[in-house]
Amino acid sequence: MPREKEDAFKAAICHYPFIAFDNVDGSIHWFNDALARIATGEKIILRELFTTNKLLEFRPDVFVSLSARTPKFRRDDVVDRLLIFPVIRLEGFDPEKKIIDEVSSQRNLIMSSVLLTIQEALKTFNYASNSVLTDYRMSDFSNLVHLLACSMGEESSVKAALDYHQKIKSVFLLEEDPLLQAILKFTENKRNLHIRHTARSLFQDLGLIAEKDHFQFQYKNPNVLSKRLTNIRHNLPDFGVYLDIIPHTHGNINSYVFYKDALEYSDSISKPRLSDLIDDDMEPCK
Repeated sequence: MPREKEDAFKAAICHYPFIAFDNVDGSIHWFNDALARIATGEKIILRELFTTNKLLEFRPDVFVSLSARTPKFRRDDVVDRLLIFPVIRLEGFDPEKKIIDEVSSQRNLIMSSVLLTIQEALKTFNYASNSVLTDYRMSDFSNLVHLLACSMGEESSVKAALDYHQKIKSVFLLEEDPLLQAILKFTENKRNLHIRHTARSLFQDLGLIAEKDHFQFQYKNPNVLSKRLTNIRHNLPDFGVYLDIIPHTHGNINSYVFYKDALEYSDSISKPRLSDLIDDDMEPCK
């Protein structure tokens, strides 16, 4: 995908209901923003050519498929909205014509199966009455999966499937971020667990780990690190680490507490905190 062709990308997503981009491996400065806007239902407004003040409005309604070997679209708000399918290199390769012929020969069977599945799903497809509360970020997709699974008698497997996909997304988000390696190393020391840290102290400690282990720590200051920790805290449990972020009643300094045990973490966040009990208008204790 050419880096300078954002206008061509916008034209494509407005024109097609489905579009695929292959080998999206380069760093394209506008691409993460574009994907996030598509996912949230952006409205594209452009000035009509050869006019002074006439606007045209487009609202893309499109499924975008991307393939990449070294993807750069790993921003947390983008990853939240991706369906990720990891693949491995094939051990053997068939000619393209053979693959197409095999699919074509089974076309009637494939399409019949699709239509029968849709008909079964429609019998139970009452979105308003069957929608379920979920902690999965793509709730519409989660509800669709749940409804389809119910129609097929597979509802018991939905949560496990979505949880597994959430782990795939966590790996995709963090596998190239040195912060994860620094956190895993930091939490190996039991003295760093169950105690409150500040963003400044974590910035120093995690930075020292990165320097010692010779990998780049890309966070320039404690504020940047604090924002990143907030954004990835729900992904860390997939790596066996739990992070509780405790807001201070007065001031903007949060505390960060790491756990390696899910029960200890759950017990901690369920307890009332002083900051929850103090009215914001009250003076802090001196």
